[in-house]
Amino acid sequence: MSLFGITNSNRNFNKADSWGKNQFNSAFPAALCNYMFSKGLTGNYITFEKDKTLVKEIDIKNAYGISPMDENIFFSFEDRFIPYEKLCKNLPRVDLVIKDTKENYYSGLEIKLTVIPDNSTHSLREDEYSPELVVRPDTIVYLACSLAHSLGEHLANYFLENPIINVNNWSSIN
Repeated sequence: MSLFGITNSNRNFNKADSWGKNQFNSAFPAALCNYMFSKGLTGNYITFEKDKTLVKEIDIKNAYGISPMDENIFFSFEDRFIPYEKLCKNLPRVDLVIKDTKENYYSGLEIKLTVIPDNSTHSLREDEYSPELVVRPDTIVYLACSLAHSLGEHLANYFLENPIINVNNWSSIN
């Protein structure tokens, strides 16, 4: 037994515990993305531009960094995105790491399985529906690593020339 397109994985869907709350919540959205890709559908991508929230489309292959139908794609749930280890001492696990069977890493994804409307928006107009979004500390670590990784060799220069963020203590919640 498996979910759509998830043939290579660290999760065994023949075992009952792979269908529990913390497992299904990340496996089902990945399988849904695989199915959407197979049908030529895109996902929604939320971005921020000039103080506005925009919903755009993103190709699943672009989100994964590899085609969901690639025979070597590997879905590693609750794993570390190894390319970020050079940026963080105690790298936490992320919901889903997309890599291949040869250990090439493509993306580390946080997955939020939510529904709309939620309890706080169900009585509003449909265009005002919104889901609850929970952001865990591990999500913030991966966000920071993603930003740093995208700057690459320009990371040090960027922050020295444009000190928009001043962090005195990275272990402090404030």
